[in-house]
Amino acid sequence: MNRKIMGFLAFFDILGFKNLIQNNSLEYLESNVAKMLDTLDVRAKTMDGVDGKQMLSFEQTESIVFSDTIILYERCIKSAGGQIFQIGPSIIDKSALLLRIAFEAGIPLRGAISFGEYVVSDRYILGKPIVEASETEKALEWSGAVLCKTAIDEWNRQLPPQRVKFLGMEDFLLENSPFRGELLVPYSIPSKNGTYSGVALRWDDLLLLRQYLTGVPGLSFEDYDKIHERVTKQFYAHDKKPNDEAKIREKINNTADFIAECYKIPISCRLSYTGG
Repeated sequence: MNRKIMGFLAFFDILGFKNLIQNNSLEYLESNVAKMLDTLDVRAKTMDGVDGKQMLSFEQTESIVFSDTIILYERCIKSAGGQIFQIGPSIIDKSALLLRIAFEAGIPLRGAISFGEYVVSDRYILGKPIVEASETEKALEWSGAVLCKTAIDEWNRQLPPQRVKFLGMEDFLLENSPFRGELLVPYSIPSKNGTYSGVALRWDDLLLLRQYLTGVPGLSFEDYDKIHERVTKQFYAHDKKPNDEAKIREKINNTADFIAECYKIPISCRLSYTGG
């Protein structure tokens, strides 16, 4: 049955998917990669099992997975006056978690989030948001995600926008948005056509943000060399030998640069880790 949805849509592709397939045996892919890919979207939708029944948001996040593409989509609840209600974890949270879970598994993703009306069935998804998100995603030169213009416009439609400063730039994110400086940051987005001023999804230190922990072994990577080493390892995981070393190095550098900058953003509340 077809469903017409007005809401956000997140479109992700797996970086290095072709090399992942070509450089590994079918047995390795089946035993080490297939099961992991089969659970990525479910783990993201359920906040890695914390919200197993998806009770923390008005509408459940749903997903479609085919080949090297993962799509998350979510219907928005509107009042009679057209105001969108977003309480608790949203598709923004879940997209960030998807990026983090996949990256830790050696599967870097690249994505974009759009907004609009689209039709979903058990066999297909159609509409302008999927085209916008797909075209935006394919132009990015990193592992990460951005908001498309339609998504930015929809966030800013909800409340009067305020000017926000980050990395010396002024941008248009909502001053009162719970996402400002937490999961959404203005950034010079690296793309195939150079950089442009946009809004990026802060995803790598999501666990630090949401669990309010600092100093957790394996999670804090404030040192740039450690960040770069870790990003490189994940880009090359599963024997993903790139055909173009220069291109992959550019994506690695851009990803590491963004992660490092995000660690500089003050967090409103973080507790200290005291475990041994």
